Amino acid sequence: MHKVMHTIDCLLRSTTLSMNVDHETHVRVLQMSDADQLFAVTDRNREHLRAWLPWVDSNQNLLDTRRFIQSVVDQFKANEGFQCGIWHKGSFAGVVGFHRIDWMNKNVEIGYWLAKEFEGKGLMTKSCRVLVDYAFHESKLKRVQIRCATRNTKSCRIPERLGFRKEGIALQAEYLYGCFVDLVVYAITDTEWAKIGGLQNGTSEVVLSGARPSDVESIDAIVKALYECVTFEPLKKPDYERLRSLCHFRAKFIPAKTTQDEPVSVLHIEEFISRSDNSARETRLDEKGSCEQEVGRKTDLFGNIAHVFSVYESRFSKSDALVRARGINSIQLVKDRGRWWILSIACDTERPENPIPK
Repeated sequence: MHKVMHTIDCLLRSTTLSMNVDHETHVRVLQMSDADQLFAVTDRNREHLRAWLPWVDSNQNLLDTRRFIQSVVDQFKANEGFQCGIWHKGSFAGVVGFHRIDWMNKNVEIGYWLAKEFEGKGLMTKSCRVLVDYAFHESKLKRVQIRCATRNTKSCRIPERLGFRKEGIALQAEYLYGCFVDLVVYAITDTEWAKIGGLQNGTSEVVLSGARPSDVESIDAIVKALYECVTFEPLKKPDYERLRSLCHFRAKFIPAKTTQDEPVSVLHIEEFISRSDNSARETRLDEKGSCEQEVGRKTDLFGNIAHVFSVYESRFSKSDALVRARGINSIQLVKDRGRWWILSIACDTERPENPIPK
């Protein structure tokens, strides 16, 4: 029996969606931190994947993989579906995901690939079963489609095992390295899925990657966790996973403007992380480390919403006497489902003409 744990609305409150496939396997939405693993598996399986996937030759280096993952982030951010990595016994095994969801017509197509060394274990059939179940139970879609090249018999067996109908052949539907191939179109509706029992061989448990309860139980706790996230030792990185867990999926970061002529930047969390990493490398802060500490606060609270003016001091390390910079973080918070979420952080720095109020 399927256990429904979260809705799509709840999904949008998190940056990470993970689903257990079996006791040794799970799928999780791809993140930029997965780029190295994804490229390594792709590169190692290049000949194997090229037989049926038209994008292999255009993915030649790590930068190409990063561009793909950025498109995954953008798709997820726009609530148009997601692409998941498959992990089996801790190893990256392949990719399965939704092409862009057609919300108006309530349908989606699933695509997938598996590394050669993981074939024959039933991983893709089980992973697709979980995604089909998610499409109908969580996203409330009406139809799921899978298309496979007619001669790709291994791929065709997956929708057939899952009870999909073979609707027909799309002639010359995909260009594959110099020739066009025919695609078999398989589909299943929500009512058909319900009749065959959906997840008849197990339970799919959707697990949204959450924060530590102690980080989000109060305003004091979430602000303290925020500063701990962005504090790091030399040759280390901020704890971005923990930072993601504190934030609403649509949280915005507004860095300080250096000049009035500079346009304001309103960043999604992944854009903020990327910019922070680039800045740390350019200024060599990644070699020195950074410590941000809160030294003052003004909080306004009304019902389930709060605004915090948090004064901070930056040093290279906690023991440094020299303060590199001071400023104020303007933090907007909301309390929902028993925890606090960061909705936005706008920052400005202290300057001679812009002193921090007493």
